[in-house]
Amino acid sequence: MQEIENAMLRFGIDDDILSAGLEVRKRIGVLKSVKSKSRRATLSLCMIVKNEETHLAKCLMSVKPVVDEMIVVDTGSVDRTKTLATVLGATVFDYPWTNDYSEARNYSLSKATGEWVLVLDADEVISPSDHPNLLKLTGQRPRKPVAYILTTRNYTNQAGSKGWVANEGQYSGEEAGQGWVPSSKVRLFVNHQQTRFVNPVHELVEPTLEKLGIKVKACDVPVHHYGRLDQNKLLEKGKEYFRLGIAKIEQTNGDGKALKELAIQASEIGEYDEAVRIWKQVVALQPNDAVAHMNMGFAHLMMRQYPETISASRKAMELDPHLREAVINYSAAEMIAGDIQTAISTLEALLKTNPNYPPAMGRLAAAYLVAGRKAEGLHCLDVLKARGFDCAGALTEQAQSFIAENNVESAALLLESAIESGTSNGRSNALLAECRTRLADGTRFSTPVAFQDYGTGSTTESSTHAATV
Repeated sequence: MQEIENAMLRFGIDDDILSAGLEVRKRIGVLKSVKSKSRRATLSLCMIVKNEETHLAKCLMSVKPVVDEMIVVDTGSVDRTKTLATVLGATVFDYPWTNDYSEARNYSLSKATGEWVLVLDADEVISPSDHPNLLKLTGQRPRKPVAYILTTRNYTNQAGSKGWVANEGQYSGEEAGQGWVPSSKVRLFVNHQQTRFVNPVHELVEPTLEKLGIKVKACDVPVHHYGRLDQNKLLEKGKEYFRLGIAKIEQTNGDGKALKELAIQASEIGEYDEAVRIWKQVVALQPNDAVAHMNMGFAHLMMRQYPETISASRKAMELDPHLREAVINYSAAEMIAGDIQTAISTLEALLKTNPNYPPAMGRLAAAYLVAGRKAEGLHCLDVLKARGFDCAGALTEQAQSFIAENNVESAALLLESAIESGTSNGRSNALLAECRTRLADGTRFSTPVAFQDYGTGSTTESSTHAATV
């Protein structure tokens, strides 16, 4: 079985290997929790899945050495997810989807027989280097029920996401993208009959833990999450969350937290006008919420509404001078449709307090180049390239934002500098040729190039929008 599992991870999954795995699994049975007579406690993995054959093997294999059973609840897969879970030793249950994530989660909890529960999604893993810490936490039967908050590392290439942290090689086998955005929630807790998830969407177990008086502690075992690297899946999931979020608003009569969640999802799926409408409701309820103003500025920016972007971003910066994503949105609007010198001074000030913040350095590089300060701009690009960032793609997308406003001169200047510095690609070369043609015959782009959501990001658990180069 071990050889089959290793082959799945190394070579991929086909029907033949699944068939062989099923035959072996029939002989050895599923991984099953057994109440131990020793002091060692047992741990159940609880998951809900749907069409996750791409990620599931990596997830289950990452925790199999430290869990005593794997409970996988399938809500309607049409791929090989259930077969794969069975081959890997999980106990698989079918559960009809009811548009309620908490209901499905709670069904998985009801099937767990371990004394501890660990909750993961199919596109997440636990690093082998953290297995000792996890076993230390769950190895003993606690005298009183307890729960632990785990930090999720949401890997992304969108460096403008709020709280974004660059990869540093600490988890070389798990790190992906250019960095990650942290989010924290309870993932590990004593299996208690009354401990259950709440909320149809953005489900949490914390409210019931509080009611039960169960202590919640922090722990140093991170969860590595890769869902934000698949844009198609992210969009699909975002649409579902948005639909469920609307229902949640109706149930809560416009609760502020539910409104924020819905506004975030609106931006996630590109419904920026709807996002602005909802953020206005949020700031009417919470006028001093800096992050709400920042997110509203982001949505305006994506719709090329630059005066509104500047206004909302300024308000966010007034309320929270340390909110660096608001500064990024503000400088983007000033650079494209306002005063580039203001953008430069604002970014320079931000980098004094955040010297290793790539979004600010990337935008400042572009601003320097357009303002004729080539040496400074090229230096910024060299720093970013040394850190592994895609400067060619970033500069090209910044040029597209100029073109969207028919500022072909700035776009051409930026693209010429990119080529001269060796940070161009085929896309930027083609775009520069088009710019030169337009400048030569005195015309502009008859149809503005669509403004790009270049390097922006968010998570569904916190408000995190910012536009970055």
